[in-house]
Amino acid sequence: MELKLSLGWDNLVVTTFGEPRVGNYQLARYIDKAFQLDGTKNLEHRTYRRVTHNNDPVPLLPLEEWGYSPHGGEIYISKQELQPTEEDIRTCVGDSDPECGAGAETSLLEDMRRLLHFASASPSIEEYIVARTLPTRLKIWQLFFAHRDYFWRLGLCVPGGDPANWGRGWSGGIESEEL
Repeated sequence: MELKLSLGWDNLVVTTFGEPRVGNYQLARYIDKAFQLDGTKNLEHRTYRRVTHNNDPVPLLPLEEWGYSPHGGEIYISKQELQPTEEDIRTCVGDSDPECGAGAETSLLEDMRRLLHFASASPSIEEYIVARTLPTRLKIWQLFFAHRDYFWRLGLCVPGGDPANWGRGWSGGIESEEL
C-alpha cells in the first residue's frame, strides 16, 4: 500500500500466498479500490493477487465474528494435492466468492448447530461425515501444517523450496566449490 499510494509506484504487482484477513470491512474496501479489485473486468491482469488453497484455515482468520473481512483479488487452488493443474485454479470475483475460499466458511452459530446435531439429518454418508467434521476455519492446529506445508512444497514461500534441499543448486545437485 505504501509503495503504491504514498510513493506513487503504479507499475507494481503484489502476490501473497495464504494471506490472512488484514482488517475490517472498510480496510477491505480501501484495498479493493486502491488496486481496482472490486470489478469483474481484467481479472487476469490484477495488480494484487491473493493466492489461497483448499482447506487452508489462514485466509479464513481472524474470524469475521471479530470484525475482520477479506479483500478481493483471490486466486483459489481447489486441489488439495500437488501439483495443481490449470483446471484447479480459479480467479475469484469479489471479496467472498462462494466458489473460492469463502465457500468453506459458515457462521459460528451454524457450525455449533451442525456439530451439536441440531441440523437436519444428511441423506448420504459423505454429507453426514462432513456435517460432523470441524470446519476448516476452526482447525487451528492446521495453521502450522496445512498452510506452511502446502506453499512450502510448491516452492513459493522459501527461496529454493524445501529447506531439506538447501546447499544444493537449483538443479538439485550438490553445489561444488569448483568452477
